[in-house]
Amino acid sequence: DMHLGNYMLFKDQLYLIDGGDVKRLVKPLGKSQRLENIADFISQFPVSFDVQIDLMLESYQVNYRKFSSTDLAKVQPMVQNLRMQRLSLFEKKVFRSTSATEKVKTTKYLLVHDRMLDENELAQLLQNPDSYIKQEAMLKDGDTTTVAVVNIGGIPMILKRYNIISPGQALRRLLDESRAHRCWRNSSMLDLLGIYTPHAHLFLEERVYRFFRRRSYLLTEKIAANNLIIQLEGVDGAINDGPVNSSSNSTANEAINETKLVAAFADLFEIMHRYKISHGDMKATNFIFLNDRLYVLDLDSMRRHRFKWWSHRKSLQDMKRFEKNWRGSRYEQLFAPMINQYYENRRASNRG
Repeated sequence: DMHLGNYMLFKDQLYLIDGGDVKRLVKPLGKSQRLENIADFISQFPVSFDVQIDLMLESYQVNYRKFSSTDLAKVQPMVQNLRMQRLSLFEKKVFRSTSATEKVKTTKYLLVHDRMLDENELAQLLQNPDSYIKQEAMLKDGDTTTVAVVNIGGIPMILKRYNIISPGQALRRLLDESRAHRCWRNSSMLDLLGIYTPHAHLFLEERVYRFFRRRSYLLTEKIAANNLIIQLEGVDGAINDGPVNSSSNSTANEAINETKLVAAFADLFEIMHRYKISHGDMKATNFIFLNDRLYVLDLDSMRRHRFKWWSHRKSLQDMKRFEKNWRGSRYEQLFAPMINQYYENRRASNRG
């Protein structure tokens, strides 16, 4: 059970815990088994650690039998394949009760929530989620989505309600997965890959006779910053996403390290490409850059695709929408090298 929660480093000593599945074999492990173990271990880390794989292998070989360059070349694709397998298993697990989350299903609702939520606050929220949505704390009051800052146990959080706008939509939603359902799954997927997104504390679906879906809710962490458009407007004036409203505790005037911002988007596009993920709505308002971390918001359109050709098509659509954010502003030139490199990498990938 080789995950990082089963190791502890204390006073320069490495401890192995939860060893119930450890087995001692009669013969030493063969080369292929050792490579699989190494790849399995590395796959536990966020994708951003992959640039350290060569260094990890170099350290490993200091005291152990050498691998050939051919052997080492196998590790990177093995790590990626193992992560894809973990993602498929993990996407099913996030809708079950685990040590971190609890699932509750009744005739009236389906709920999956973080066990860290206070029980009394959770019970009150379930009784009437709409009572938490106050006009003065509203961030968005649209036909399809209502977003507000709410207070849960003295902590400000974001509550989203996905509305039903017509009888026809209500009929379509009866058997289809809800937007909150997709956001909960995608939030867990991004967390597994080491991509920053506000932590999802709860998702709730109103149900009719246990199976038929109606409105849904998503409760997430509130990141202490405005979206990227507001942040950059404080530096450079209006950008191409239209007017936006700033909150009273705006961080729009805080300086952003532009080099790190571009690098963060380059890493995001590369990870999404490698793991066949499309965001579906790459507006700059769907991102926050805080403490040199890029947070991805609004995950209900995000998909992980089965087929490479379809993933490639959706990835190109993401990039086209991303480019539109900066057209006509000075940021167009700032992002141009990264965008050009993206297209070159995709052409090289297609040729390969």
